[in-house]
This record gives sequence, structure tokens and C-alpha cells, in this order.
Amino acid sequence: MRTVRIGVIGAGNMGHDALYFEAAETARCITVGRLQSPLRPLDDSLTTLRAMDGIRRRYGISFPALPV
Repeated sequence: MRTVRIGVIGAGNMGHDALYFEAAETARCITVGRLQSPLRPLDDSLTTLRAMDGIRRRYGISFPALPV
């Protein structure tokens, strides 16, 4: 098995440390030829995004670059 190291340049202590685990899992899946992680399948991610969209609509939260 090949080791893949991922580093974040200039992130410092910006609250992005949790993304390390997501990036590490992505690298692991790519290394073994997977298109998605068994830990977080695409359908689960889409369900979360739909729920977040519903919350944004309900409370009138919008972002300039995204449709409400």
C-alpha cells in the first residue's frame, strides 16, 4: 500500500483541521481505486445537502453564489 501525505499550506489555526480527516479518507479511496468512501457514500452526502437546502429555504438564508 502506498502512503499519501496531505498537507494544508497556510491554513494555520483557521478551524479547517477537521478537513484533514476528509482529505485523508479521499486520498485513501483514490489510492485503492474507489470512487466514493464506504464511510460516507454519495447518497448520504446528497441527503445532508438537501436537508441543508431545506433549512436555508425555511429560514430565508441565502448566499449570493447559490440559488435559494
